[in-house]
Amino acid sequence: SAARLGAVAQRLSPREVAARLPVVIDAFERDDWLAADVLMAGMRQLVELGEVALRRADLEAEEGLRVALGGGVLRSDTCREGLVRLMQAAWGHPVDARRVEPGAAALGAAWLASGWQAGEQPQRRWVEDVAL
Repeated sequence: SAARLGAVAQRLSPREVAARLPVVIDAFERDDWLAADVLMAGMRQLVELGEVALRRADLEAEEGLRVALGGGVLRSDTCREGLVRLMQAAWGHPVDARRVEPGAAALGAAWLASGWQAGEQPQRRWVEDVAL
């Protein structure tokens, strides 16, 4: 079942999940209902995490909201495009989704960390109030 598969996936490292992703995507593209269920459940969780981050930052999911997407699983066009469609459906309007390469993500993390250390805004607020 998808729930059992999800429980197993929760015990895997992000690297292990990403390594198995091509198998799930291949099954999804062959109309496998279990693969579709697994992908949808994971993407819904990401949308929910985004909603939590927005609430903690006291922001609204307004039209044109810029969203940075990156990381192992989101390197997949299927996952990234599906996630964007789910965000737009959940929030009722288009988002400005941008792909972030690993180097840029590392620079963003360094910017947050240095700003938080120096007490600068918005980095301090993001790290203290939003970081999941």
